[in-house]
Amino acid sequence: MGTGKDYDELADSIITEYLEDPYRELALDSSVAGEKSRYYIYSGLMEGEEIELLIEFILNSNNE
Repeated sequence: MGTGKDYDELADSIITEYLEDPYRELALDSSVAGEKSRYYIYSGLMEGEEIELLIEFILNSNNE
């Protein structure tokens, strides 16, 4: 199972493919109906416009 820090680093590395000057606004863990997820909201520039993007990691029942 990865740690929050592992997911943070993965999300930070992924977001640079999509946004210029990304800023992480939120990292949040969630559990709904037994399904665990980790969400990230980033803001940054895409083609010169300020936008927000959401990244979600869905963890399986083994938390992997």
